[in-house]
Amino acid sequence: MKSVKGGVFLKNLLDKLETSYRFYIISASSIIMSLLFLYFYLNASEYINNKIFIILWLMIIVITLIDTFFYNRKLEYALYHDAGTNLPNRKTLWKAIDAQLKEKDIKKSPNGLAVISIDNLHDISITFNHDIADELIATLWERIVDIFYPGAKAFHYHREGIAVLFHNPEKNIDTLKRKLWEALEESIAYNNIPIHFVARVGYVKIESSSRGKRTLINEAESAMAFAREHDMQLAVFTDEMRKDKKEAIKILGSVRRAMLSGELSLFYQPKIDLNTEKTVGFEALARWNDEKLGTIAPIDFIPLVENTELIHTFTLWAINQSLHNLKLWREQGKEYTVAVNISSHNLSDDEFPKKVKELLKKYKLPPSCLELEVTESEIMKNPILAIKALEEIADIPLIISIDDFGTGYSSLSYLHKLPATIIKIDYGFTSQLDKDENMRKIVASTIKLGHDLGMKVVAEGVETQKEEDILKELHCDIGQGYLYSAAMPASDVLNWRNNETI
Repeated sequence: MKSVKGGVFLKNLLDKLETSYRFYIISASSIIMSLLFLYFYLNASEYINNKIFIILWLMIIVITLIDTFFYNRKLEYALYHDAGTNLPNRKTLWKAIDAQLKEKDIKKSPNGLAVISIDNLHDISITFNHDIADELIATLWERIVDIFYPGAKAFHYHREGIAVLFHNPEKNIDTLKRKLWEALEESIAYNNIPIHFVARVGYVKIESSSRGKRTLINEAESAMAFAREHDMQLAVFTDEMRKDKKEAIKILGSVRRAMLSGELSLFYQPKIDLNTEKTVGFEALARWNDEKLGTIAPIDFIPLVENTELIHTFTLWAINQSLHNLKLWREQGKEYTVAVNISSHNLSDDEFPKKVKELLKKYKLPPSCLELEVTESEIMKNPILAIKALEEIADIPLIISIDDFGTGYSSLSYLHKLPATIIKIDYGFTSQLDKDENMRKIVASTIKLGHDLGMKVVAEGVETQKEEDILKELHCDIGQGYLYSAAMPASDVLNWRNNETI
């Protein structure tokens, strides 16, 4: 376990130089003013006057040039270094890649680009402070430089990540993985408190000068995202990833248009009260039938949208559509609620609660008719931020539910702090109820836990009568799944159980 190292030598040196030369400039200026005063006071001969004047002006010019030199060095340093960590920044990385791609023999230049993202840096910043997080990045930067081969150059290219240009033949990938694992597994001590990194690495080979710096960085980041999605520490960018990326770009480029054209719509799956067997509400689920791309499954576009700023537009679109339909249903006497899924990105948007309020006001609907579902795994990406954001949403007040409960490995210490009133048991548990006695015990414990915390419990993925019977025995509150109905278009909701009274 290594301790945090402070500062960077060059930065400290420049700071000292700046302080020193500024002192000397002030001192020199005082001397010059004194000499000028004496000159005019004593009224020396014309010859002496001219000589003194020349000397004084030469002194002023020299001092100005020195000042300009050091000031420009300071500006240049600030331009190409991160302000928090004082490490080479993204601009420096781009210059280095450009220089490398201009080399006539690219094989003799660094032929690998790796990006390293610290997933838990935000939590570290909140727990300690931003300065400590910066110091940790600087320490990690030093480690990374040490483990890569001679000639490696490392950069602090974005807030939570480091990039490295290095020589690393493909045959040494396994060695690199091992060294990275060792560097990232070793904790760093702050005030004798061990701080652990949760990091992902994406690596791309630089094989041609025809690929620009933005392409290389994007490919390395794609590999890093792949590593995160598949719970890997390091992933190497492949041709298959390139194909997937092109397809993803094509899909993302069509999402906004699909929302406007109506090709992207919401279907609604009913939720059934297991005691009364009446419909209590619906969950809104996105469905996309593109005229060019065909039917696109939610799993093929929702994760893509969640990784871009488009998720904010998409979520508000889904809420707007749901409230629009909810208004129509309520005008027909159907007092349903609608649940809409949100992501951790929505929780990080300070304006999100305000925008939801505005939509509720637009349709003149009570907040209690809208339920926002967020998965346990999304909450656990940043539980402190999630709790704060959900508390603001709960104050509207909306219904908050924790989706896919039991799959995110959350700490129970966070569960009781969440302002949620519903937990949803993942279908993976529900589907095993009549096959696995241990799974039945887990579901029973989950239901009891939810009730003890004053929450209602929803079971997803109910597909058989046997599963429903077991859930009733375990006192589960609500069931949702194909046993009752698949998701249906908004136009079919009014005819759903037409004679049912709510």
